Formats: sequence, structure tokens, C-alpha cells
Amino acid sequence: MTPGGYLWWYIDGTSENGTHAFSLIIFVGSVFSPYYSLAKTRDLESADPENFCSFNLALYNQDKKIWTMTEFSKKHINRTHDCFEVANSKIEWKNNRIEIEINEIATPFPKRINGKITVSANKFFLYSTWLDDDKKHRWGPLAPHADVTVEFPELNLNWSGHGYCDSNEGDEPLENPFYGWNWAKAHLEDDTVLVFYDIKQKKGRERVLPLRFFPDGSVKRIAPPPREDLPATKWFIPRFMRAEPARPAHILKSLEDTPFYSRSMLSAGLLGDRQLVMHETLNLDRYSNSLVKTLLPWRMPRID
Repeated sequence: MTPGGYLWWYIDGTSENGTHAFSLIIFVGSVFSPYYSLAKTRDLESADPENFCSFNLALYNQDKKIWTMTEFSKKHINRTHDCFEVANSKIEWKNNRIEIEINEIATPFPKRINGKITVSANKFFLYSTWLDDDKKHRWGPLAPHADVTVEFPELNLNWSGHGYCDSNEGDEPLENPFYGWNWAKAHLEDDTVLVFYDIKQKKGRERVLPLRFFPDGSVKRIAPPPREDLPATKWFIPRFMRAEPARPAHILKSLEDTPFYSRSMLSAGLLGDRQLVMHETLNLDRYSNSLVKTLLPWRMPRID
């Protein structure tokens, strides 16, 4: 990978009854790592993404949340054709599905988190598109409509539900071309998935990807609904959602609310009906603030 670049796999899931959820981001070149940021500042050409890897897991269980994000150096990773390991956790392509074994320490209150997440789908996609005008950053769903099972016996968690998996990669630091983005995803009753990806570039026009992913592997660009402002986060980050004016969006639950990033569950009118939406807002100007970066090691310990 290019020095200063990154790759991540993003996976989320929600239980059938809506009481449990998770999000998992597996980073190679963690874009939000204060340690990687410092390495890029000192010498971009020697900033090896593989020296900054982590499994960032958030388990949402009703009103409780468990968070893990310990970063590891290159000597703790191992890669084969079908498997990528970071310390004691790994993601593996096995029996035509994705199997993820989690063995991490929760932060900020240390606790061993052991479990397994399985992602299966009738169709895995090879779709990828550019996010920026210079074509240095790419994104694409791997399994926009998936089934997930979650097994964490020591936490008394064992559930199944709907899932989603995508991937981002870039050849330079994420904050170089972008001010940030708003991203939203909704599973529809016909097993199609809607994604709205609104990207604000530092140079060039704002980009929007209004896409519908079908079970047969086809992808269709649709007319995007108008933007609707959402309430600012507790950290005063502005955000918006695309929704039909007759059925305005509203926030059901806040999952993450940080100085530069928010994740929420919304209800919004899309394609003539109300849909449950996973929504995120990323503010890279706020992330680039030196004070914010001094706070990150509290949630992101590192092992060399």
C-alpha cells in the first residue's frame, strides 16, 4: 500500500428485533490514528499503513455500548490469501462467507472481549467507484445485503439479523482532499439497499452517490431526494440526510457522538415509504484539530 494511504473494511448489523447492533471497522493504516498522523507528519514517505492496524468494534446492546480499538504495529499482523490477522483477531474468507474472530480489550475500562461475527450473502459485489476528482480514494459495497450472526458467549450475546459490508481505500491521507461527508444506508423490503454518499471535497465540486444495490448484483443510480438538515450533534457538527419532504427524517437513536464523527439510526422517507436508516457524519476539519488528536489515545491505545 502507498505510504500515508489506508484500507478499511466496514461491517454492521442489526438484530431482527432491533434491540442489538454492532459496527466493525478493520483498519490497515488507521485514518483516525494519532500515531499514524504523527508518523505522516514526520515523514510521509516512510509512513507504512501496515504499521497502524486495528479492529474497531462497537457493540450496541439496548442502552449499553462496548468499544474496542487497540492499534498494533506491523509485527503483530499476518496476511494470507484468505485471511488477515491483527494480533489475536482475524477476518477470514471461509466456506463462501466472511468469518471474523474477535479477541480484544475494551476501552476505556479494560475488559476482554471474545466472540465471533459471521457474514453471509447470496451475492458478493465487486462494485467500486471514485470518491474524489483526482481518483485517489475508492469505495464500494462487498455485501450490501447480508445476513449476520453475532456470538459473544461471555457477554451473553447470541443473535442474528441484517448486515452490510463495504470497503474504503486511498492512496493518501483521508484529510488531504476531503472536508468530510454524510453517508446513509437503508435496507428495503425487496432486499435492495439504498446508499447516499455525499462527499465535500476541498477542491472541486461536491459529489453525491445515490445508489441502489439489487440482489442480482446490479447497481442503479437513482435521483437523490433533497437534503434535509438534521439537528447538530452534541459537539456542534452540522449534518444532513436525504429524504422525501412528505416524510422528513428524524433521529431515532444516537450510537456515536464524538468531536469529529457521529453515527445514528434514523427514520426517513425514501421511495414512498418510511425506512430505517444507518447514518454517519464525518468532519475531517474537526479531526485535524490538534486538541482533538490529543484526546484520541484515551480511546485508542497502541501496542508496538
